[in-house]
Amino acid sequence: AEDMRCGDLTEAQLKSHYRLDYISDRVDPYMLTRRSSMDRPQSMFCCNRRGAGEKISRQQCAMMLFDEFRSLSR
Repeated sequence: AEDMRCGDLTEAQLKSHYRLDYISDRVDPYMLTRRSSMDRPQSMFCCNRRGAGEKISRQQCAMMLFDEFRSLSR
């Protein structure tokens, strides 16, 4: 569908205009890295204190985001 096109908005637009800094507990779609439970904002070990997570492909990232979306929508 026309409204489901990928790449319509830049990372900067998503972060500044829509405040979409932290998208998922499982994956960082901006850096294409897998997250651990220690990366969650609720964790005292969160965010910039840990090294980068495991690199993943765009396809893996999309699959993980849709899996998380499905599980959260139940």
